Amino acid sequence: MHIAEFVQNGILNEYVSILFADLGQMTNIDIEKEIKDKIEDLLVNIEKHSYFVLGNTAIKELIKKSNTVVSSHSPDIFAVAGVKSAAIIVKESINLLSKMLKEYDLKRISTGEKEILFFKRKLIKGTWDNTIDRPIRSLSIRFKTATKPLKD
Repeated sequence: MHIAEFVQNGILNEYVSILFADLGQMTNIDIEKEIKDKIEDLLVNIEKHSYFVLGNTAIKELIKKSNTVVSSHSPDIFAVAGVKSAAIIVKESINLLSKMLKEYDLKRISTGEKEILFFKRKLIKGTWDNTIDRPIRSLSIRFKTATKPLKD
């Protein structure tokens, strides 16, 4: 997905909205720095956070590409978007994507010509630094590198 498509289709605005909601729940962080860093990472590495479906994309290809991106990069927010005929493809893939991305909550924006899916990583409380953070799948990695003792 290109940055222009990301902005033109309203995906960036919604992405930032979801990001603000998540960061507002966190403690012990510099929110301004986190927002700047996350938006910069999004814009520099947009292909690691999103997939823009074309009108000739097969659902199987959409599922495979989405799985590859999420498995490789574990984005906090992953967007899948399609316009016109591609919107139909995105709509038809919602159930398969939701089943595959169990560690993510789905937010759907659907208009006549657009279908945009935001998969937001489920957040949990009580991680080692007492913030709302990554899903359980990533905790084993975080605990291995943690320097602070775990809190009950």
